[in-house]
Amino acid sequence: MILLPCLAAFLSAPLSAQTHLLGVKVSDGKTAYVQTVKLPQGGQANVVGPVVGKDGSRRDMIVNVLLGGSDLSYQLELSQGRGAAGQVIQAQGQLSIRPGGGLTVVECGRWRIDLSLDAAGKSPAAWDASGSANVRVSAELSRGREKVLCRQVLRPGSQGNVVDGRTQGGRKLGFIMNILPAVTPRGAVELQYQLEYTRPGAPSGSFQVQNQETLAFGRRTSSESSGYRLDLLVEGAAPRASGAGAGPAQRNAPEPAEEKKAVPLLR
Repeated sequence: MILLPCLAAFLSAPLSAQTHLLGVKVSDGKTAYVQTVKLPQGGQANVVGPVVGKDGSRRDMIVNVLLGGSDLSYQLELSQGRGAAGQVIQAQGQLSIRPGGGLTVVECGRWRIDLSLDAAGKSPAAWDASGSANVRVSAELSRGREKVLCRQVLRPGSQGNVVDGRTQGGRKLGFIMNILPAVTPRGAVELQYQLEYTRPGAPSGSFQVQNQETLAFGRRTSSESSGYRLDLLVEGAAPRASGAGAGPAQRNAPEPAEEKKAVPLLR
């Protein structure tokens, strides 16, 4: 995985006497793999090793995390081992999280990733955009009965990455999502994204797209590419737009969504 700039600060991040417990839970709809990471405030932690699911299955988990205030940067991977064939989920991003709270940070295919801070035994709260410092970006790819949905929760202005993949017959299959949402002064979202999807029996990279779109909070946009329909949605609390002459409704009104044609991914 590509190292996030904030995670590159691991080598110089100061350590603090205050220690938090970060709960990591990765589930695939059948079983869940759980890891607890001791994480100093203002510092970093790294855990690499096997985990055992509730059904007794064994996987390898890699967790890299950095906590600064309420900002948590993370890298996570769950696989059957380095170089092994089979299913793998990878994710990286940055989000706001406070002690005693938990979030579902990734939902992609059958996978779900929950993170919690000093909240052992508590289920993550349902997504609530009101008052949240985070946004949730959803990308849904569909063609006929085929459908792939991937969501990630991020702080605006930070980059996210999710890989739901597997190796079959020497081929890498699955879905890749790279996103960067940024809130504009008018309260809309500039979303940069790259998506790639390869299903069994299809040519490598059967769907590839990169683009930048302006989206209104809570308003879905659609485009067509390579025979697939792509729906994008950003959920969050839209900030007030500046402007002394604007009334309350105008200041909170989101910028109209701009629907654009998908652009092929450059190689």
